[in-house]
Amino acid sequence: MLPLANGGVCAIDELNLIKQDDLGALYNAMEKGFVSYDKANTHKTLSADVRIMATANPRSKKFLGKSAKFIKNQIPFDPALLSRFHIIAVVFRPDSDKFAEIASSVIRDSEKKITAEDKEFIKDYIKHSKELDVDFPKSLDEYVKEFAKEIRENEERMIAEASPRHIQGVVRLAKSLARMRLVKEASADDIKTAIALFKKLMYIN
Repeated sequence: MLPLANGGVCAIDELNLIKQDDLGALYNAMEKGFVSYDKANTHKTLSADVRIMATANPRSKKFLGKSAKFIKNQIPFDPALLSRFHIIAVVFRPDSDKFAEIASSVIRDSEKKITAEDKEFIKDYIKHSKELDVDFPKSLDEYVKEFAKEIRENEERMIAEASPRHIQGVVRLAKSLARMRLVKEASADDIKTAIALFKKLMYIN
């Protein structure tokens, strides 16, 4: 599965059900960009430079409680795997009003028609944006240093342990925001937005 997604995105549903052998391959792909295949005296190394998007269920049917410590105990993964994700979002079961709002939104979106021209425009937009070599200027380094200091000081509020990968993650998010605007350099607004998004998703109040 992972080699087939090489150079692209691999979406995994119910990651908590993954087999232990497959989990090892996932570690390798996320850390090194390849997976190894060993069977019947055959050894192969396959490129798997992928971006992983995954969903998973908590140990119980839904997340209970609101404290970061309690939430972390319900996540069915060890810190080693969690640290490999730049962003983690905990989704709580919606109340009745929120559920009705979501249902209405789904109905409205299902009524929208996407034309062939829309699809071609989106393809061209993505292709062009991927070709951009986006720079992260040194003038933004101070934002990153302050962010690194803050997440270490507020680690007890985070879903996962603070890691250098989180620093790398917000820089990549900032560059992605610039890429979405089709510009070649990330701005202060980009890194501020990336940090705000990180804190919104990774902090449990």
